[in-house]
Amino acid sequence: MDGYAPVVLPERYAVVTADGRILDDEDADGTPTPDRANPYEHPTQRHARRLRQEQALNAVWWRRVAYFLTVAATSVLFVIPVSPGRDHLTWLGAQEATLASIVGLLDTVLPAFLAPWLQYYQQRPFQLFAGAAVILMLIAWSLRLKIVAVDRMRAIFREHGMHALPVPPVSSPTDWVYRLRSSTSYRRTFHFLSYHLFPNVFGIATLVLLAGVLPLRTAFEVRSRAGLLQASTCDQADPVGLVRDAGTFALWPHLLCNATGMRVEKGQRYRVEIALPESCAADEARVQTNGAVEYLSGGVGKEEADALKQQSADYALTLEFASSRSAEGDTSPGAYIADVQVDIRDARGRPMLNTTSTGPLLLVRLPAGDYTVVADWNGVRKQHTVDLPEGARRHVVFMW
Repeated sequence: MDGYAPVVLPERYAVVTADGRILDDEDADGTPTPDRANPYEHPTQRHARRLRQEQALNAVWWRRVAYFLTVAATSVLFVIPVSPGRDHLTWLGAQEATLASIVGLLDTVLPAFLAPWLQYYQQRPFQLFAGAAVILMLIAWSLRLKIVAVDRMRAIFREHGMHALPVPPVSSPTDWVYRLRSSTSYRRTFHFLSYHLFPNVFGIATLVLLAGVLPLRTAFEVRSRAGLLQASTCDQADPVGLVRDAGTFALWPHLLCNATGMRVEKGQRYRVEIALPESCAADEARVQTNGAVEYLSGGVGKEEADALKQQSADYALTLEFASSRSAEGDTSPGAYIADVQVDIRDARGRPMLNTTSTGPLLLVRLPAGDYTVVADWNGVRKQHTVDLPEGARRHVVFMW
């Protein structure tokens, strides 16, 4: 018996003796050969054995089903943690400290590239253990089917014995598994999948992995451990405006893990924003801070103005400055203006922002509330009152 299915004999075969004689009941054209008869099986025995072997081969077919189900269940466990909709999969998503700690122990023995899977299943250990239970049950079913197939085949050979004797005819199997296995369409499909599709797909995937992914990953690991990866393409060591005590910090891409120094609480939701410094983002205005308020100013030139307008969706308040008259010959009628002194205060009169806009656009990130905005250009003051409900955005135009 082999490791997957029991050894079977076809209905027609020949026996070669030690002296080289070939014992067969009939020639290739079907002519009987009594002088060379098979002494171990009568033709009726061979035909009956073949039909009874189909019962054992049914168990082999079910074992093949168990194999593909095991592959599918294992694939699901690998795909879920990297799928886009993983956060919406709430089935068995409850957390459990003991099971999570068991999953965490795997981090000490498994490769680092499996970290995304371990982190996901630490948060949802029931999904991992339920999937593992299904896989173990499928493996147990497959082993049981192997025993059934071997036992059935062994019983058939023992019943026939080793002497050629005529036996009564045996009817063909009528179960749906046999009809499916013996159908022409099934055999052709299985042959195509087994000998053409799967080998080619597996070969191409292996080639891509060996020739593309592994060399790149190996080169990255070597350069990372040797300290050869640049921390940033920026000119500055640390982006401007990062205040560590306000929960902002620099991220270095050469590090596989960046410590934030922040403590998070279980069950809470957090918002994470990543901003690139100006030298890393071409044609992008610099994010500046004034206390807890972040703002962008600029918009000189069409490209810079378009870039700021695209970013305005991320800011609660957009201020636009323009002139409908000429001022000392520097602006034409209806032109945008710059160097505007801006002062923003909340409803209690507390200063929120005091800056000079370097261009005709000023984007300000403010919490919900009521604000008074005073803009001064060439000694002429303009004032607007702005209400900012939660989640709302306002666009205010100052015209001189």
